[in-house]
Amino acid sequence: VPNRYFEMTLSLVHKISHQMGSYIRGRLLDALIVGILSIITLYLLNIRYAFLIGALAGCANIIPHFGPIVGAIPAIVMALMETGSFVSVLVITISFVAIQLLDYLLISHMVILKNVHMHPIIVFIVIFVGGYFMGAIGMFVAVLFAGILKVTISELAWSFKHYRIFERAPHSAPH
Repeated sequence: VPNRYFEMTLSLVHKISHQMGSYIRGRLLDALIVGILSIITLYLLNIRYAFLIGALAGCANIIPHFGPIVGAIPAIVMALMETGSFVSVLVITISFVAIQLLDYLLISHMVILKNVHMHPIIVFIVIFVGGYFMGAIGMFVAVLFAGILKVTISELAWSFKHYRIFERAPHSAPH
């Protein structure tokens, strides 16, 4: 990197790294919280393999909007196999919906969106577009890429305003 762009580049790389780390830590913490809530709920409902199914639900929660469904399906199947009652399926479904509402309304906003510094509507649109173009993987990485793009644009705008990037370098005297 040329010397006149070094400080701007270093700042940009640092802020992108911070943004990526914050997002990934936020997603993992959110998944951990949802996994713990799912384990506790399934244990209280006497579902066999509550720890395993709850851990799967937490891991699946990393994928926004799609993961919670993947996390609830094994619990519903296990309840049907054990009891054969649709009442237990209804109770598990209501429990998972309550956990996801708690996650969407409270946990994810506190953990992820505060770290990424993006409005929830922008996050929803970005996740929808990422899912449309790249499926489940796109839903996961869309917010990360949008955060990187936001940091890059804001840092470049600040740098162009405060550094003398487009000024011509002074000519050196002839020897």
